[in-house]
Amino acid sequence: MIFAPQGYVCQLLHHLFNYRVLGLESNPSITATANRRQYTLHPLSRPSVQYSCLKVTKDSSDAIEKLLKSFTNNENEKFCLIGLHSCGDLSTNALRLFRDMKNARLLVMMSCCYHKLECAEDKPGFKNFPMARGLEREYERIRDPQGEVLGRTFMRLACQEPAERWEGMGEEEHETHSICLMARAVLELFCRKNQINLTKTKRKSVRSSKCLNFETYLQNFVSRYNFNGKELDEKYYAEINQLWGENESKLKLAEVYTGLQLLLQAPAEYLVLNDRKCWLEEQGFPETKIVSVLNRKLSPRSHAIVSSKTHPIIT
Repeated sequence: MIFAPQGYVCQLLHHLFNYRVLGLESNPSITATANRRQYTLHPLSRPSVQYSCLKVTKDSSDAIEKLLKSFTNNENEKFCLIGLHSCGDLSTNALRLFRDMKNARLLVMMSCCYHKLECAEDKPGFKNFPMARGLEREYERIRDPQGEVLGRTFMRLACQEPAERWEGMGEEEHETHSICLMARAVLELFCRKNQINLTKTKRKSVRSSKCLNFETYLQNFVSRYNFNGKELDEKYYAEINQLWGENESKLKLAEVYTGLQLLLQAPAEYLVLNDRKCWLEEQGFPETKIVSVLNRKLSPRSHAIVSSKTHPIIT
C-alpha cells in the first residue's frame, strides 16, 4: 500500500516485481488523474494496481482495511506501508498506522514538508513533534514555552535543500541564487508593508532561469502571483524598485546566510527523522533504521525511515 499522489511508484513496483499495489491519495482530482493515466498507459495493470481517494489520519485503519479487503479479497493479507514524500502529518499518521495495523509488516516512509505539521491545541509547538519520549523530555528541559527553538522556523530549516546541491555551484550560479533570494525577500517586505497576501496562480514559482536580474525576476513573479487582486500600478512598482535599491548591496551577504542555513539543515532534519525512528523503537520495533535511498544532489529529501515487524533490515 502506497501513499503516493500520481501513481508512478505504484506502476513501477507492479512492473518490476509484479506486486499488487493500493495507492491512497486525499485529493480526488489527483486520484482521477492517476486512474486516467492507468487506463491510457497501463490498462493491463488494473487488476493489480488500484487508486483510492482517502484522507489518511491516525484513525484510518478501519477504512484502509476495508479498502484492502475489497482489493485483495483477503482480510489477512500482509502488506508493506510505503510513503513517497509524505507531507506534514501524513508521515506521523503512517507511523501510527504501522504500529496499529497487525497486517502491516514493513514500513518505508520518506517524509517531506516538516513545517506543515499541525500545531498542538493545548501547548506551543506541534501535535506530532517531538514523538519520542526521550526528545520530549529534552524539549521540556530546555524550557521553550513559546515553541521558538523547535518551532515552524526550525522545521522549515529541516526541509531546505541539502548542502550537497549548493556546494558545487559556480560563481555565476551563486550570483543567480543570491538575486533570487534577495528579490523574493524584497517582494515579501513590500507585501508586508502594504498588507498584501500573496496567492500563487501557477504551480511553480519563479525559476532560476528568470533570475538574471531583478527586472526579469519581478516580471516573472508578477505573472505567477496574485496580489490580493490588486493591479500593481506605477506607485507600487516605484516602491518595489526603491526597496531593491536599498538592499541590492546585500547580495553577497545573502549567500553567506545561505551557507549557514545549509550547514544547519542536515542536523535539523536528522533530529526530526531520529525522533520518529526512536518513537518506533519505543513502540517495540527495534528493527528500525534511517536509510539513504537517493542521491542528495538529485533530491532534497533522500532518507527513508524503514521498519520491520518480522525481519532484520539490510542496508
